[in-house]
Amino acid sequence: MPRIKYIDDKLSWRQLKRALQTEDPQQVHQALLVWGSQRWPQQQPTCLEHLPCYAALQTELDGLLQACYAEAPISWSAKSLAAWAA
Repeated sequence: MPRIKYIDDKLSWRQLKRALQTEDPQQVHQALLVWGSQRWPQQQPTCLEHLPCYAALQTELDGLLQACYAEAPISWSAKSLAAWAA
């Protein structure tokens, strides 16, 4: 998967919204981390659990993590995260 580079958090936010439209868990995961590092540069989150918004989105983000790291493919929908990002 190509590495995505972002200039600022507005651009990375738009990229995150585009990733959510793809419903590709890996792409959404990567876009969330990049957006988080742009949005909170002093924290530089390296995993979803380190995002300041994790507590508010724990159910959605845990589902995303399961979709990314499950041994067998599982069904995942970006609907709830897309609603949050709207």
